[in-house]
Amino acid sequence: DKVTAHHAIIPTAKWVPLDTLSADERWLYEVVAHRYLLQFCADREYDQTDVIASVESSNGPERFKARGRVEAEPGWRQYSQLLMTKTPQSKEEASDQEAITQLPPLRQGESVRCESTQIHDKQTTPPKHFTEGSLLEAMTSIARYVQDPELKKILRDTDGLGTPATQAGIIDILFKRTYLKKQRKQVVSTALGREMFDTLPEAITLPDMTAHWEMQLARIAEDGADLASFLAGVTDGVRNITAGAINQRDLAFSRSPDSAKKTPQKKPARQTYPCPGPPVSG
Repeated sequence: DKVTAHHAIIPTAKWVPLDTLSADERWLYEVVAHRYLLQFCADREYDQTDVIASVESSNGPERFKARGRVEAEPGWRQYSQLLMTKTPQSKEEASDQEAITQLPPLRQGESVRCESTQIHDKQTTPPKHFTEGSLLEAMTSIARYVQDPELKKILRDTDGLGTPATQAGIIDILFKRTYLKKQRKQVVSTALGREMFDTLPEAITLPDMTAHWEMQLARIAEDGADLASFLAGVTDGVRNITAGAINQRDLAFSRSPDSAKKTPQKKPARQTYPCPGPPVSG
């Protein structure tokens, strides 16, 4: 049988007396077992209503949006509440709780009276830096950073960038090559990492290429498409990118006659990683 996914947890027939576990061990076991069993529960169903209201103002009509949910079938969620007091809520669960609002009965086109309005003076804040945990989550849900609807759907149906078995290793390589560094719990880019990003062609810096490759690999697995053609396309792509980078370097030197005389800037990295070159046959 073909293996299409990595299984993180597989129950075994091994029996362990729970009374031999410490309090922390028992708590962890119950959390894992509980989460595992939830996947076999019924789906959760709810009715969601979005209300868009137009309010006249001195600057013209202003549009406001409200969202309400009515639980139709709690499904697995009724059992997830059992450990809610013991385990911290995820961002998805917390935002889901905030989104549940009871709306009054309304009809399409109905007019209502605006009792009062308030203007809050606030400032926007930049996105928070990644932590190792949130970076792994972003790699898995990379589809949110893609604009093309078709490519977005492909990435939603896959593991995103890498797989659960390789994602941590990818991040570890970025640390070892000093493209990333830690500031307390935050993960930030280094000067070398930003220089590398600015040097690469835009196509490589976007996750769209992963979706294109996933689409071609799916055709190979399901429709018998030619693997050799796919590998040749990837090889040609790497060669074209490398040739383009060399041409850009040569063009930069030709525009500045004194460039060759200038002392090249040192990379902000203590260690370099030379290209290993082509494989040696024999």
